[in-house]
Amino acid sequence: MAVICPMIQGPPPILILPHNKKMEDIVIQIKLRNKPEETIEKEILEQAAVELEARIKEKFSNLGFNSWLERSSPNLVGILKDLEKGTNVKERRFHSEQTGVDTGILRNSVSVFVRDNEIIFQAIDYAEDFHEGGRKRITISPNVIYNLKKYKKKKNYNLSYFSFAKLMKLAKQGFYEFITPERPLIEKDEIEMILKRIYRQMGFL
Repeated sequence: MAVICPMIQGPPPILILPHNKKMEDIVIQIKLRNKPEETIEKEILEQAAVELEARIKEKFSNLGFNSWLERSSPNLVGILKDLEKGTNVKERRFHSEQTGVDTGILRNSVSVFVRDNEIIFQAIDYAEDFHEGGRKRITISPNVIYNLKKYKKKKNYNLSYFSFAKLMKLAKQGFYEFITPERPLIEKDEIEMILKRIYRQMGFL
């Protein structure tokens, strides 16, 4: 569903087009509709793209300017992913993080650029889940039970009795359903704020 930002005095409204499902990464297009009589300079779009990308990436270091929820501790989803691969459970799975960065792959995949008369936002497919949140389900292989038992014998074992019991129960049932919170990468009021500032600098307002 398209989202149209409120009218900004002077310049045209902004239209955010739906995700392009034909690509593995998500694409959100920000188009200028009903161009004013004089053509909007491409440098305005390019400056907006630079500022939008910088703002999105900055959100990962401060939990979306303190609007994103912290990761749960212990991070059961992260622990399960580690146990799928072996018995090395990362230390960060047991700490609440004041950051939205885990591996950095999502943040580093974010790219905002200009094509024709559009600003395009791209990121890996996981960005959509991160942005929108919602109910998720992951499959757990039988390897997790074996690795969890081996991990329990290690010196750096760091699970409480209740966390171990829950992980074992999840591993035996073969899946884990959970709800992730919304962590908006960019919102229409942020786009409007950035464009208003650029329009003002360029003499449109």
